[in-house]
Amino acid sequence: KLPIINQLGRLNLQVANASSKQKQGDIHLHSKGVDILLPLGSIIDVDQEKIRLQKEIDKLKDFTSSVGKKIENKEFTANAPEEVIEKEKQQYKDLKSKQKKLREMLRNLE
Repeated sequence: KLPIINQLGRLNLQVANASSKQKQGDIHLHSKGVDILLPLGSIIDVDQEKIRLQKEIDKLKDFTSSVGKKIENKEFTANAPEEVIEKEKQQYKDLKSKQKKLREMLRNLE
């Protein structure tokens, strides 16, 4: 199967074993009993990607904090329509989720 995947995807996939070592920038995934090692370190500038991810995390953190303060503001919750409050709460959850994913991506690059 790998030769077909390699040809179609213009990739150079190889079967890894337990002794395969993960290098900086490589991503290790585990899904349904299959371990996948993606050698991204040879494709991307790992240091630049770390900087980019950290900047995005910081930006999201500030925005999430702003939305959180709005939700906690008693005057806002007392005066805003329920659908607006729910929209802000959902946005807060979405932002937290995205932050978590970005942090995981950053950890995977280290």
